[in-house]
Formats: sequence, C-alpha cells, structure tokens
Amino acid sequence: FEPLPGQPVDPHTCFAVGSVTKSVTATLAGMAVARGALALDEPVLRAFGLPPDPDVRKNGITVEDLLTMASGR
Repeated sequence: FEPLPGQPVDPHTCFAVGSVTKSVTATLAGMAVARGALALDEPVLRAFGLPPDPDVRKNGITVEDLLTMASGR
C-alpha cells in the first residue's frame, strides 16, 4: 500500500503503520494512569465497564497484562 519512491502522496495515500500503535496505546494508557483514570492492576473488563465473563480465566486479565502482552499465561 505504500507509495513507490518518487510517487506523489495525497490525503488518500495508505502507509503501513507496523507496530507503532502499540507504543501509542501504551503511552495513552500511561497518561490515564498518571491522571488516576486507570490502574495497571485493574481487571480489563472492569476498566471498560463490562460484566464478568463466564470464562473465569478472562476476569483476572489486567491492563498491565495486556500492555506487557502477558495475558496468555
């Protein structure tokens, strides 16, 4: 999707974002933690206002687990 070298770029040009979204997400989460709007040890379902899941393994996954990609343990 990226333009070839020398090709013009316009508002509709697509670029690969790669893994950039991970660092942006982590930065925004860190800002929310600093403001007290989010806690790293908070279960994700509670953080997003969702009810407990029937699969109890999902209920203990924390924000930190997702940010460190450790939720599959």
